Amino acid sequence: MLRPFHALHLLLVAFALCGSTASARARQAETHRLLDAKGFTSLVEVVGEDWVRRGGGLQMQGGGNEVRSLMHIGAGDFVMRATLTIEEVKSSGAIFELGDNVLCFSDRQGDSSIYVRGPDFCPNGLDKHVLPNSANRTPEKKSFEFVVRRDGETLRLLLDDELLKSVPIAKGPLGRVGFQPRRSLMRITEWTVTGALVDPTRDVSGSLMKLQPAINEAIDKGVAFLLEKQQRDGSWAHEGKRYRNGQTALCMYTLLKCGVPAEHPAVQRARAFLESAPPRETYALACQMMAFEATKDPALKPAIGELLDQLLEWQRGGWSYPWDHAWENWHEKEGLLDLSNTQYAALGLRSAEFAGFDVPDRAWKRLLKDALNYQTPVQKVDAPKVEGRTTSGKREVAGFGYRLGQGATGSMTTAGIAVVELCRKGLGSSAGGSDVRKMDKSRELALNWLEIHFDVVENPGATEWVYYYLYGLERVGALLGLELIGSHPWYFEGAKRLVKVQRDDGSWSQRNE
Repeated sequence: MLRPFHALHLLLVAFALCGSTASARARQAETHRLLDAKGFTSLVEVVGEDWVRRGGGLQMQGGGNEVRSLMHIGAGDFVMRATLTIEEVKSSGAIFELGDNVLCFSDRQGDSSIYVRGPDFCPNGLDKHVLPNSANRTPEKKSFEFVVRRDGETLRLLLDDELLKSVPIAKGPLGRVGFQPRRSLMRITEWTVTGALVDPTRDVSGSLMKLQPAINEAIDKGVAFLLEKQQRDGSWAHEGKRYRNGQTALCMYTLLKCGVPAEHPAVQRARAFLESAPPRETYALACQMMAFEATKDPALKPAIGELLDQLLEWQRGGWSYPWDHAWENWHEKEGLLDLSNTQYAALGLRSAEFAGFDVPDRAWKRLLKDALNYQTPVQKVDAPKVEGRTTSGKREVAGFGYRLGQGATGSMTTAGIAVVELCRKGLGSSAGGSDVRKMDKSRELALNWLEIHFDVVENPGATEWVYYYLYGLERVGALLGLELIGSHPWYFEGAKRLVKVQRDDGSWSQRNE
C-alpha cells in the first residue's frame, strides 16, 4: 500500500492541501441552506414571532423579530447569498448582521441610503458609515440579491452584483449571520452560505490561529527539505530508479500546493523529467496528472489527455499494481485490485476534469461499483457520547479495506469515502437514484466508522501508514467540506500532531508510517 513513496511526501501533500490558512484555499467548500422549500432549516433560530410564508418565501415585520444562523462563519473564504424583498424602506430599516457588524437598509436620510457599523465594516474606527452613492440603491417591492463574501483578506458586500463596500479583514471566524426586519416588511426567498460553518461551542479557531505560525514554519521546512533532496535530473530518488516517476510527480505536486510557483527552477526540472519519462503504473500516472494540472499551464493539457487515455485503458473497475511488480508485464498480467491504487486513479480522473476533459460516465460508474465492494459488512456498535447529540445507543458502521474481504483501516476508510465522493462529483446529475442512495449510505456508514475510531497518532486498524491515513483525513474533510469528524476538529488535531513530530531537517519519519 503506497510502499513506493517516502512518507514525507504524502505528509507534505496533506499539509499543502490543508493550506496555511486552515485549508480554506484548497477545500471544495460546502453550501449550507439556511432556507429551503419547507422554511428555515435546522441551521437557523428564530427570535420573536414566527415568520409568515408569502410570495415564495418567509416574511416578517416589527422590532424584536430576528432570524439568525446557529453556527458561526468559520475561518477562510465564504460566500453568503440571500434573495430579499423589502416592501417599504423605513427610517428604522431592515438589518443584516455578521457577528458584531451591521448593514442597514434605512431611510433615515430620506433617500433610502445604506449604512454600516461595526469593527469589521468600519475598520477606520467610525461608529457608523453611510455608504457613498448608496442613495436609492435598495429596490422597494422588488427582490434583489444581497451577497457577502470573503476572498483571502478582503470582505465585499454586493447588491445585485454591484459592489456596496469592500474592506480588509482577517481570515478568522466572524460569528453568526442574520436578518432583522425592524419596521420594514422584509421577505427572504433564498439564503445560503458556502464555506465553513462552525459550532461556537466547539470552535477551535482561536487555538488554530495560535498554532498557525508553527504550521507555516513546518510547511516551509518541508519545502526546503524537498528542494535540497532533488536530483540533478529533476527527479527525487528515495527509492532509487524503481519508483522515480511517482516520487517526482508527488514531490512536484507538493511544491506547487505549498505555494512554490510553477516557474520555479525545481518545478521546471521536475516537469522536464516527467515529460521525458512516461509512467508505468497507476500511482505514478495519477500523481503526474495531478502535478501537471496543478501548474495551470495550458501547454500541458495534451499531455494530461494522453495520461487520461492511459489511465482509462488500465481500468478494470478499479486499479492495481502490475502483477508481482513485473513492470514489463503490465498489459499481460493483472495485479490484484486494491483501494489505494484506485484512490489515486480517482484523484487523477478528477485532475483531468479540472484540466477541462470529460471523463466518461461509464468510467465513474465502474469505479463506484468497484469501490463499494471494499466496504466491510455493517456492524452495530455503541455510539460515542457527543455533546449536543440527542441520539444514543447503537450505531451502524462500516469502514473500507485495502482489498476485497480485508478488514477496515483508517487509511482505507478515508480512501473509500474519497473515491465514492469523487464518483458523486464526477457523475453529477448522471447518477441514478439507486446510485445516489448507495453513495449516501456508504458515506454515512464510513463516517460513523471514522468517528468511532478517530485517531491522529495511529492508523486505526493498522500498524503502519499513519501519514497516509492523515492525508486521507484531509481528503475527507476537503471533499465533504467538514470542519468536524464526529466531535473532532480533524485539521487542528492532525496539524498539531504533525508539527509535534516533524524532524529538525524538515522531514518526517522514513519508516512505513
